[in-house]
Amino acid sequence: MIAEPRGTYTLPALNNVKMRLDKDFPLGRPGQRLRLSLDVQNLFNVDTPNSIQNNSSLEDYYTGAGHVGILNVVPPRQAQVGIRFEF
Repeated sequence: MIAEPRGTYTLPALNNVKMRLDKDFPLGRPGQRLRLSLDVQNLFNVDTPNSIQNNSSLEDYYTGAGHVGILNVVPPRQAQVGIRFEF
């Protein structure tokens, strides 16, 4: 039986900062306003892996062949601009 300590295969910390800025502009009539917004995902553009393949089910796993491969990383920085009319 081959046993490994708990937490041997953990991913690095996930650093994903999201930011939202918005500004309201009152219009002529009471209750009417225009809202401009900016949403940014992954503000610091960090390439953090969020899934890996360790091939632990393969026969040659313990010889080091194909030990760890990154399958997916956090998407790159994305921004969205919005405009909203409230009445």
